[in-house]
Amino acid sequence: MKWTYGIVSAVLFLFGLMFLMNLLAVSQGWTTGWHMPMGGMMPFGMLVAVIVWGLVLYGLWNWIKPQFSSKSVEDILRVRLAKGEITDEEYQHLKSTLKGL
Repeated sequence: MKWTYGIVSAVLFLFGLMFLMNLLAVSQGWTTGWHMPMGGMMPFGMLVAVIVWGLVLYGLWNWIKPQFSSKSVEDILRVRLAKGEITDEEYQHLKSTLKGL
């Protein structure tokens, strides 16, 4: 569920950015605001853009996330034992300590 907060934050950020860009355009006289020739479809277009960007960010997060959480603590201990970084006694001690948590 933690990724939900990231997606919601990104969507809100993009919505705020689009709103500020619209305010800049209105203040500079580039446009008259939300009025569009197609019958006021700009809010719908913004919603579609936010949904698309949300899906892109969600896809990127799911693509990157497995690279960081692929090994468990016991796997790391086994690798350290195999490399000779820790002794068998240290391995057993650390493993029993982790099981106690």
